[in-house]
Amino acid sequence: MLLDIDYFKSINDNYGHECGDKVLSVFAQHIQKIVGDKGLVARMGGEEFAVAVPSVNPVDGLLMAEKIRKGVELQPFTWQQKNALSHGKVLASVVVAHRTRTLTDDFNKLMVEADTCLYRSKKDGRNRTSTMRYGEEVV
Repeated sequence: MLLDIDYFKSINDNYGHECGDKVLSVFAQHIQKIVGDKGLVARMGGEEFAVAVPSVNPVDGLLMAEKIRKGVELQPFTWQQKNALSHGKVLASVVVAHRTRTLTDDFNKLMVEADTCLYRSKKDGRNRTSTMRYGEEVV
């Protein structure tokens, strides 16, 4: 799963890098709280995070992704005692990729598919969860 904070550059531009760092920290903590010990959470760079969770059912990954996205959307974010960012909310686009073979065989392919789907989600309106299964996008 790839997660990307929507409009992150504007957060840094409008509120400063200290605020951006706080958003990244709160975002990462929220993801880690939901994933728990079921998987691995990693920051890929900038405002992009990856989550690897072993599961035999792709629906489980989609449900977890939507739980993360919705939780981020509903969590108010304040900066210097004021609501900040699009009505005090951080928004995220999330994409889920699923394969049945071993992770080492598929990791690079999963990342390419997830990245492609993530950019499509952003183009189609942001703040959404989508998945790509066997080369087909499912929203």
